[in-house]
Parts: sequence; structure tokens; C-alpha cells
Amino acid sequence: MEQTRQVIIMADDDPTVLLTGKNLLKDTYDVFTVPSAAKLLSMMEKISPALILLDVEMPEMSGYDAIRVLKASEETRDIPVIFLTAHSDAGSELEGLSLGAIEYITKPFSAQLLQKRIENILLLVSQTQKLKLVNEQLVQANNAKSRFLAQVSHEIRTPMNAIIGMTDLMRTDNLDKTQLSYFYDIRQMGRALLEIINDILDFSKIESGKMDIIPIDFNLPELFDHICSVNRFLAVNKDLEFRSHYDDSLPEVLFADETRIRQVVTNLVGNAIKYTHVGCVTLSFFKTERDGAPFLAARVEDTGIGIKQEDFDKLFTTFKQLDQQKNRAIGGTGLGLAITKLLLGMMGGAIEFSSDYERGSVFTAFFPLVAGNPEKITHSIIIDAVLAHDVAALVVDDNSVNLTVAQGYLNTHNIFPDTAKSGIDAIAMVQQKDYDVVFMDHMMPVMDGIETTKRIRALPGERFKNLPIIALTANAVSGVKELVLDAGMNAFISKPIEASELNEVLLKWLPREKIEIRKETTPALHPVPPGKRDLTKPFTRTQQARTWQASIQRAGALVYGAATTDETLLGRLSAIDGVDTKTGLMHLGGKPASYFKTIKRFCEEYPHYRATLETTSAQGDWHNYMIQAHSIKSSCAALGFRKISEWAAELERASKERRVETCLKDTPPFCQAAQALRDALEAALKM
Repeated sequence: MEQTRQVIIMADDDPTVLLTGKNLLKDTYDVFTVPSAAKLLSMMEKISPALILLDVEMPEMSGYDAIRVLKASEETRDIPVIFLTAHSDAGSELEGLSLGAIEYITKPFSAQLLQKRIENILLLVSQTQKLKLVNEQLVQANNAKSRFLAQVSHEIRTPMNAIIGMTDLMRTDNLDKTQLSYFYDIRQMGRALLEIINDILDFSKIESGKMDIIPIDFNLPELFDHICSVNRFLAVNKDLEFRSHYDDSLPEVLFADETRIRQVVTNLVGNAIKYTHVGCVTLSFFKTERDGAPFLAARVEDTGIGIKQEDFDKLFTTFKQLDQQKNRAIGGTGLGLAITKLLLGMMGGAIEFSSDYERGSVFTAFFPLVAGNPEKITHSIIIDAVLAHDVAALVVDDNSVNLTVAQGYLNTHNIFPDTAKSGIDAIAMVQQKDYDVVFMDHMMPVMDGIETTKRIRALPGERFKNLPIIALTANAVSGVKELVLDAGMNAFISKPIEASELNEVLLKWLPREKIEIRKETTPALHPVPPGKRDLTKPFTRTQQARTWQASIQRAGALVYGAATTDETLLGRLSAIDGVDTKTGLMHLGGKPASYFKTIKRFCEEYPHYRATLETTSAQGDWHNYMIQAHSIKSSCAALGFRKISEWAAELERASKERRVETCLKDTPPFCQAAQALRDALEAALKM
């Protein structure tokens, strides 16, 4: 196929120059010649050249005037212009280049030099145009990706909102063991899928530059304890030992982005647990220096499968899982470490690692260490603090299941909302009834939440301008929050609904006279008292039963004359050695009543647990012994009974490996210690 030749127009009032130029260039280009600037501009209406050769001094209109016209038009401003002139002074050349010429060549010119310059300029222009086209295509592709992520986010998070919301609201006290197992699997898999979705959305935000780092003052030991509590539970469920070390020289209050530090450390610990099948995982926080500046170091060590040296360079690659043949049963997006490295870079930190294949790995994340202001941190966590009365609320969503979930969450705050399944219905309903708050879905057919909000705001009357409208949407991609706020909504809640986030919104936007602030607060859910937070210190099994017996006496002393509020009961439980109320509450949806009820059930069932352990041990029935030890381990881990759970995990491992001597020796002191714990729990919960 014959290649199309490029077009060049020469404008000069000297016929000799025009003839010379045409003869010089005609073998390579299609050359048109005109004797004036006016003729040039007239020809430009019919022909779009690749290049213009323009004289400066011409009658009626100079080359300078002609280039001003060309550069003023959107259609011709990008066409390259070379001045070809007898004016050789620096001032004329500077003026020509300032007006937008790409080159300035003086007469008489060298034929070879002119050809080479034209060739180079047209090559440069061609490459620039190609790059511009590629850039436009990349922008279009990125916009398409953003639209795709928004749609996928909405389509996936909408059913996920239903699954997670329904499981959070569902009662479980009427389920048998098999049904309860299915229930926990559904909830666990729902959360796992949500983590994958969030990974993809987080990476999209970072990639587009829309991820913000928001530093705040926060309590560093509390953050460390919370990360340990959550991950110790996950490790114990895999029969792994979880160790933790905390450097007491670290400042108690840090000024940094707590959410992103939690995300980075949780990802590193989660990976260590995921890829470790035998042994232990260790998390350490300590103070260090890099280039003379102080840093918080979060080190995660494991005895897992390790990383091959040839895979080191691929470790932080997106959508990449190493050693796929060995790890095919382990899920994930391959984005975790890529996101971790990008987040650390945004925070001014870094990450280092070392690994021995099939022996384990060490990852260390470094965060700039800036001491915070203790007076600026929030010392309490509100649990179901908002209880409403006579609140008129409206929930707008085209999905019936989402409406049910939202109603369920609001019902826990004594709010019984009306519902609308379209924006049109919502507009009609807000005019018929004076609502205190409206929860508005974003993506709905016919009329979306943004358009609905704009129309409500445009209704006559101050109440429509001041009506709190809360976005309630599964669309969590970057920019959506800003979009709904710019449209006139007051706040943003992402689905699946987080109870604490809903609580904050209700607290802020409901009329003060229609809410009651329940004072069920705890100092960060009772952090471990001084001297008790040292998780590196091993506990002595022979002393544990005596420790729990002492806890019974303390709990009994607390009962006399004490008001049996949730806070009081949590305080009694926290006083028992080995009881982590933060973890227990977290696993029971942050609801103290559910937590206390589940502990009481454990106390009621413990005699059966103990009898089964003792009987199977005496009979040498190590299979059923293992099953019972596993059951005790899981129950205690879920309730925050860390020490007894870890001990039960050791008995489970010993029975699985048929270490009979260990089982026979440790079962009596274990049962004695567990009985002492049960007695301490009963005493603490005594009304």
C-alpha cells in the first residue's frame, strides 16, 4: 500500500525562492506555493499541511501577522511553521520564535540543511502526534476503567451489603452446631470478598492520585493491642503461635494516619499467617532511625514457606502471586504488597524484607515517628451510643434487600424508617411528610440519588434545603464521596454499613432533642492495665490457676455495691488475667449484651467440655479429645480468652500428633485452670 505523502505550503513573494524550494522538496513531499500571506490563509481553508515555510517580509501582510492568525485559530495553531527569511538579526529571530515558529532559517539557505531540518521537524511532529493520540487513548481507557470499577463496585458491594448486613443482624441463638458453622462461614467469606474488593478500589485510588493521607493524634499501644488481638485469633485458628513485642520507649501518642498504618501492618501480619502452616508469627513495634530521623518500625517475622530469591524482584508487582503452583489454594488479589509499598511511599516511609525459601520471611515497615498530642486523642469508644425517639426517617433504594438491611440497622437505634424504591417516590414522600433524615442510595434506575437530591434541594421551602440527606451507597471508588457531597448530600456511608459509622452520622445529623446518648462507653474498651500489656512475657501454667482464683476474689469484691451497667461488667471482665474484652466485643459485633450472654453460655457448657476431655483422655480416644480441645480453643479465642485458648491449641496439636505423654500430663492442670477461669467469669457477671 502506497504511503500518503506529506503536504508542505511555501509562502514567499519571491518566485525564485518558491521555484527553488519546490524543486528541492517535490520528490519527497507534495509542495504548494503561494506568493502572499493572504493567499496562504485562503489556501488553508482547503488544505491542512504538515508544515508551512513562511517568509517574513511580504506585501500587504507580513509573515509575523500571518503566524498570529494561524496560532489564534484552534484548527491551525498546531501546524508547525518555519520562517525562511533574509532577516538574520537576533531580534527578528527572537520575535519569530516568540510568535510560535518552530524554526528560523535565514536566506540564502543550504539545500541539504533545509531538507534535514524539515525531515527532523516532521519526524518530531509525527512522534508528538502519536504520543498525543496514545495519551488520549490512555485517558479514555483510564476513564473507562474508572467507570467499570464504579459499576463493578456497585454491583458486587450491593449483594455483599445484603449478605454481611443480614448476618450482622441475624440471631444465632436458635441454630444448631451445623447451622452455626454455615453461618460463620458465610460471614467470614463475605468479609474476605469485601477485602478483595477494597484492595482493588484502594489500588485504583492510589493509582489515580486520589488516596489521601490524613494524620491524626492516636494511641499507639492501643493500635498495637488491637492488631495483635485480631491476628492472634486468626493464628490460633491455624494452630500457629502468635508472639508480640512492644518497645516501651515509643511515644504513647503518635501523629500519623492511623488507618493506613493499621492497613499496612494488618496486611503484613495477614500475609504471614496466610503463608505459614507450622510454627509462629511474630509482630514487633520498636523505635529506630533512618538517615538520622526517628522512625516507627513494624517488623513481622514468620516461619512460613518463604520466598525464592529469583522472585524477590516480583514481590511488589501488582496482581502477582508468587510460587502459584504451591500457593494455588491461597486466595488473594496480588495487590496487598503493592498497595503496602505505595502507602508507605505516600507516608514518607519504606519497606524492607528478607526471606529464606521454605524457612520463613521478615518484613519491616518504617513509618516517620512524630509524637502526638495526648490532649487531642479520643479516649473512649461509643457502643450503640445513639438511641432515637420519634425520629422520622426515609430510606431510598431500588433494592428491596438493601432496604431491609438499612431498616434493620436503624431499628437498633429505635428508628423505624419509611422506604422508597425510587427517586421519584422519594421526592413525593418528602413533600408529604417532614422527615428528620433521608438515607439516599446513589445508583438507581431512571433517577439516581444525585439527581433526586438536587430536585429535593430545589423544592420551595427552607426545610428542603436544610434536610439532612445521607448517601448510602455501594459505589466506593475514588471521587464518589466528593461527587455526592457536591450534589448537596450531607454525609457519605459506604455499604456494607459499618455500625460505628452509622452511629456517628446519627449523632451528628439527628435533632439533639430526639436522641439520647447512652453512656455505655469504655476507655478504649478497657485497654490492658500497666504491667499486663507485656505480651512477650510467657505465663507459667502452674501459676495460672492461682491467678484466676485471685481474679475470682477481685471480681467478687467488685460485685458488692457496684452498679451492674455494661461498663461495670466489662470492667470486671477486664480485671481477669487473660481476658481481652476488646477482642471478645469485636467478635460479637460490639454489643456488650451479646458478649455477656455468650460468656454465660460458655460457663454453662464448660462442665461438659471438661468431662469430655477427661473421659477421652482416660480412654485414649485422641481423635475426640482433639475435637473437644479444638472446640474449646475456638470458643475461647472468639471470646478473647487468649491464654486458655493458646493452651487448648497446644493440647489439640499434641493429640493430633499423638504426643500422649503431653496430653496426659497437661490435661489435669488445664482443666483446673479453665475451671478457675469459668469461676472468675461467673463471679464477674454476677448481677
